[in-house]
Amino acid sequence: MIEDAFVEIVTDDAAIAAMIGDRIGPRPMPAGTAYPFITYSTISGKENNHQGGAGKLIDERFQFDIYDPDFDTVRDLRKKLRDCLNGYRGDKGDVQIRTCVRHLGPHFEEPESAGSENMVHRQSDDYTFGYLVA
Repeated sequence: MIEDAFVEIVTDDAAIAAMIGDRIGPRPMPAGTAYPFITYSTISGKENNHQGGAGKLIDERFQFDIYDPDFDTVRDLRKKLRDCLNGYRGDKGDVQIRTCVRHLGPHFEEPESAGSENMVHRQSDDYTFGYLVA
């Protein structure tokens, strides 16, 4: 699965792993997860067809959200994630990633949880992966 591939890419990056360890997962993360962390969710996807029928190339867009109470930490982790994923090409398991394109997203400051007075920063960016599965 593409999710397993990009989680492995992100957690294999020493600079990111030093900040989040293995705290990356589908949205929402469990309550009480230590900061900073990254969540992801599927935004859209398509399977590419051609004149001969169904193609094998899949394009799938994911939203990545970075959370931390400190704005500078969110900004730094955003840059590290961009450096890790944007333009990535390579194989992870049975997934052959052909392209990865970043789409800039918004920054939010929001309550840590419903009714909380503690504020947390969240940066959202989307990444579109073009990939084949063996």
